[in-house]
Amino acid sequence: MDIPAQPPTNPPEAQKADSAVSEEYAVSLLTAIPDLIFVIDAQGVFVDFKAGDDEDLAMPKELFLGKHIIDVMPEPLATQMKRNVDTVIQTKQKVSFEYEMQVKGGLGFFECNMAPFGAIKAIAVVRNITKRRRAEDALRKSEERYSVILSAVREGFWDWNVPTGKAFFSTLYYTMLGYEDNEFPANYTTWKSLIHPEDVDRVEKELQQGIALDKGFAVQLRMKMKSGEWLWVSTRGKAIERDKEGRVVRMVGTLIDISGQKATELQLVKVAEALQTNEEKYRTVLDTALDAMVVTNDRDQIEIWNKAANVLFGYTKEEVIGKVLHEIVPSMEEHRMKKDRLHTFQQTGQSDVLGKILELPVQKKDGTVITVELTIGSMQLQGKWYAVGVMRDVTVRKKMEQNLKEKMEELEKMNSLMVGREMKMIELKEKIASLEKGTV
Repeated sequence: MDIPAQPPTNPPEAQKADSAVSEEYAVSLLTAIPDLIFVIDAQGVFVDFKAGDDEDLAMPKELFLGKHIIDVMPEPLATQMKRNVDTVIQTKQKVSFEYEMQVKGGLGFFECNMAPFGAIKAIAVVRNITKRRRAEDALRKSEERYSVILSAVREGFWDWNVPTGKAFFSTLYYTMLGYEDNEFPANYTTWKSLIHPEDVDRVEKELQQGIALDKGFAVQLRMKMKSGEWLWVSTRGKAIERDKEGRVVRMVGTLIDISGQKATELQLVKVAEALQTNEEKYRTVLDTALDAMVVTNDRDQIEIWNKAANVLFGYTKEEVIGKVLHEIVPSMEEHRMKKDRLHTFQQTGQSDVLGKILELPVQKKDGTVITVELTIGSMQLQGKWYAVGVMRDVTVRKKMEQNLKEKMEELEKMNSLMVGREMKMIELKEKIASLEKGTV
């Protein structure tokens, strides 16, 4: 194909046709943009505008069209607007800024993208971002409430993207282990490296079972602190997002310092040793414990009931010794099922509940139903197995965790809203760029 040395000159009719098409395109593009568009001349006078609906305007067009910015807009906004018009016309560069002003519904927030329009004019594309600002404010307040809740429950929070291994650890998660916020990488590999070598296999097994059975998990483990010491913690979590094939994509959970609880369990060891040597000093050890401590024999009869158990359930030691535990402390169906597993444990000293944290709804003497956190240990005396339970009231904490869950869901909705609005902003900027190419 021969290429001519010089392109042929378009006849006047073709030029007119091209101009008409270009103008039609520009008009269509302007009409498609949902925002307000103002044309301002070099003197700062509004010479033209476009609005999808007159209701979008802060004032009737008669009050601003043909008038100077200073006569229309309040100070210091008017001076800022005029200065930006001068900058755009003189530099031929786009200027973007946000401002606020009183409108019909109260204080409104706006985003303005201003660009040169011809030689001596500027075009301003204005978007009302009041709803976005309010959504951002609501999100910020929700995040603040979320932070307060996390601080109040004294639990570290984690959020794990399972396919990538990346995670988020809250500030309290780091400080619980003696680190500054974000001092170590937030990912699965780092988390696993901090687990005590003797606990790794057990913890990973619990985690994988929780994922497979979609029931969540709760496990006690030792994690290495920055100081090199090992801290007993309890972590619990559950899957909150799956892909189309049902594979877990995201899990969230908490981390709790249970070193105090472990200290109580050590007291139980001292009690067992004292019982074996027929010493009475175990009573002092028991009664100084902050957690309720109950020991039952192989017939589920209560043999030890400390002062903290008295406070927790409302029964004195004299009222319960020799009685069957599950008759003294009525429980719901879930608790009764755990009772069957506990019975097997009392017969053999073995159970799948050892080393786990059980949360059970139980009834106090006055009829009040509370949620207790129970850990079970065992000891053998004279050939018989004894179940040793350490319990604490977590009713308030559970309510706060529920509140936290609701706030997390609220944050997720807010984040989705913000992402949607950001996509609209990207679309707007692309349209403005296209408009600039057609008018400069």
